[in-house]
Amino acid sequence: MNGAKISLFELNEADNNTANDEHDFVHSHSNECNCSCIIQIENINESDCGTICAKLYESQCAYGEETLQKCNGNLRQVVKKHFSSQRPHTGYDAQISKTDKVQSIVFQDGKNSSNDGSIDQKHDLLRVLKEKGFVTIDTQLKTSVESCVKLSAFLQKKTKQDSSIRSDTVAFLDRDDAQACGLSEQFEVLMGMANFLNENLIFKHTGYEPLLPASKDRPLTNPRNIQAAEYREGEFYVAHSDNLLANANMRSNYRLYTCILYCNDEWDASKDGGALRIYPNTEHLTDPAEAVKSRLEYEDINPSNGKLLIFDSRLVHSVEKVKTAPKKRLALTLWMMRPEDSGVVVDVWDEEKGQVDWYRLF
Repeated sequence: MNGAKISLFELNEADNNTANDEHDFVHSHSNECNCSCIIQIENINESDCGTICAKLYESQCAYGEETLQKCNGNLRQVVKKHFSSQRPHTGYDAQISKTDKVQSIVFQDGKNSSNDGSIDQKHDLLRVLKEKGFVTIDTQLKTSVESCVKLSAFLQKKTKQDSSIRSDTVAFLDRDDAQACGLSEQFEVLMGMANFLNENLIFKHTGYEPLLPASKDRPLTNPRNIQAAEYREGEFYVAHSDNLLANANMRSNYRLYTCILYCNDEWDASKDGGALRIYPNTEHLTDPAEAVKSRLEYEDINPSNGKLLIFDSRLVHSVEKVKTAPKKRLALTLWMMRPEDSGVVVDVWDEEKGQVDWYRLF
């Protein structure tokens, strides 16, 4: 806000009638002091103006009464517009998270199973990921029954999406939450994956410059938390993309790879449902439902305990309906981001609550 000029003027009753001058920014009235004033701001850009309006709106909500009025429009609408076009969070430096657990637990000294069931070296698994867009790895990182019970108790909040789209229960876990649920190793493995891929994958240049903390050599960054999701009998998630092509040239966010670790003992998707259905070569779709309508090729991933799935976040996928009770389908998810100056913006405004949902920035 360099060069901005902020002025505060106390108004008398006559002035109140002329408070709609184009330079008048916000009209504030307080019953306690029985006075009115004008906050006038000059030489300010639209983004900074929105930030100031947001702070004023936040103060108004805190007092629980209409103490502020926008002279040339509704303050809430100004704030809504401001938060409807925010740059996504660029994430945190992936190098902070160690890769030793990824190496030892996931790849077991460089060998594991790929999608076709053959025994491949680590670099072959990564080749499958690059060429096919997804890879599954059967790890020894099993989640105990006790941890599943703790995690299920932690998951109390339904998603904010329409129940016809998604009906599971979710929560975001930080390191302390994961530890409390007995999921410290799972948390560290998921957090270490971006660092591991930065060290082992070759990333094509997209034509955009990376945004800090990403760099050309280490383009992937981490979120702060992982997501836990639980699906019970009858629950599902329709075909969708974690980073949909919003238009011909623009993605919805910075997500590049989705990493999911499943926690379910004795799960058989043919009987229990709950498969992760993934549609290869669908990163170009702008409508995820098209994959289902056109009956495009898909593969079903059984969400068995210890199975790790890594896939291109742009691919269309769904969670098929869980068929059996009292089984609960539990999964831990982390989205690895590639923040770039591509012009991507997100809408973080929750119109129903009249406030910001910061999780949308990720």
